Amino acid sequence: IRLANVPEFLQDDEQVIHVIVIIMCRLLGFKSSIPSLIHHSLHDAENAMIIQSKKHFDGWGVGFYQKGECFVVKRAHAAFEDFNFPQLTKTLISDTVVCHIRQATIGAKKNRQNCHPFQCGKWLFAHNGTVKNFNGVKKKILEEIPKILQKHILGNTDSEHVFYLFIHYLKSLVKRHKINELRDVEIAKFALVKTIQKIDEWSTTKRSKTRSTLNFVLTNGYIMLATRRGKSLFHTESSIAIGIQKSKKPAHMRNEIDKYFLVSSEKLSESDYWERVPENSLITVTPDLKFDIVPL
Repeated sequence: IRLANVPEFLQDDEQVIHVIVIIMCRLLGFKSSIPSLIHHSLHDAENAMIIQSKKHFDGWGVGFYQKGECFVVKRAHAAFEDFNFPQLTKTLISDTVVCHIRQATIGAKKNRQNCHPFQCGKWLFAHNGTVKNFNGVKKKILEEIPKILQKHILGNTDSEHVFYLFIHYLKSLVKRHKINELRDVEIAKFALVKTIQKIDEWSTTKRSKTRSTLNFVLTNGYIMLATRRGKSLFHTESSIAIGIQKSKKPAHMRNEIDKYFLVSSEKLSESDYWERVPENSLITVTPDLKFDIVPL
């Protein structure tokens, strides 16, 4: 059943999930200690992002970093039907990647501006889920953030509005010109938790006790944060699960220690190296690839 045909008070209600099937987006966040090929996770794996796009077909986007610069490629077409997707992913080498496969719930479907990830400076943001009562929440978000940030909101999704609310709170904690280079994950964590608290405060209604579904991935290329609220999420550190071939050189001959971290809406392979992220959790990943999972 398409989301548009489901009454608002039933949306995201776990009590009726056996009756109502709501298909939303899928997201992926990847960090490694060295620039790496990630084509396997995006294209070749048993349940790669391109396979998932057959059920999430309203657009795709890939954000990545190379030599300190942030790049985003987005298309308002199904990834499995778009030759640009495999062409990009086959040659993509990066130490930080965010990929999103879109199934529209709020915002026009075939619209590139509504595709994730969204970008502000070096920050990338992707969302799987829906902000409840968004019409009311949108007004409050726009009242909260300054007009200088409002003008950067190009689409009409709940996700993009939430992203710029986060950017506003982050800028209140860090000098504006330094947020792109932020390496302190605790500062970003504080801004993200405040963002979620505000969304919960503004979206609460008397008709339903369920909260907004808020699975996020955020990064500026140095640190990464992810949340699980209401949708599935898995993580792995295994190069086998990610499909990366380890260097055959002995450890003492390598220039760097290879470390990997990947978070994804679904397991990308049938390997045993995937772990489920607990519901209502926040993941932080530091520049040296140390990660922590804490309750939201």
